[in-house]
Amino acid sequence: MKFSNIFWEKVKEKNVIGVRSVLLRQLNSDRTLSEPLVDAMCNAALKNEIDLFEVDDGELFNLQQTVLTKDVWQDFRVKLEYNFSKEKFMMMQQIMSALRKAQHPDFIAIQKYQNIVKNSASQTGKGSATSKGSSYKPSNDPLRGSKTTKGASNIVKIAIAVVVIVILVIVAGVINFI
Repeated sequence: MKFSNIFWEKVKEKNVIGVRSVLLRQLNSDRTLSEPLVDAMCNAALKNEIDLFEVDDGELFNLQQTVLTKDVWQDFRVKLEYNFSKEKFMMMQQIMSALRKAQHPDFIAIQKYQNIVKNSASQTGKGSATSKGSSYKPSNDPLRGSKTTKGASNIVKIAIAVVVIVILVIVAGVINFI
């Protein structure tokens, strides 16, 4: 299987943190791939004697008792970043699988999505929703955010503006004092 050059560079360097970083990025990409690669990449790293996993800190949860959403995915991904354990890594894959089965729009495999669009377009005789001029295109860009993160983005902007204003007031006070 062919993986990115960056992955192989980090493996060759025995850079555990670099390999983990590539795997975390691949987890995000795998959400929309019809055949996820992250497990095969992990196995390749382990075969190359990369000591990937830490001892789990016990912050797991019961998948059957948790309502799985994209927010749960993102929160658990952060937990994996801080404690890269085999248990958390496997649970991330289980969460992805469950969200795919639930047909969450951010976890539908691109090939399956395109097939659905092609089938509906051929039945109606019209162009697909993802053809030229489309308003909806699946994206792997983590900076675009989702409906749930756009509100958080506005809160961050407001917080930054407040901090800037406070700094300006302090600077103005210091200048007046001098």
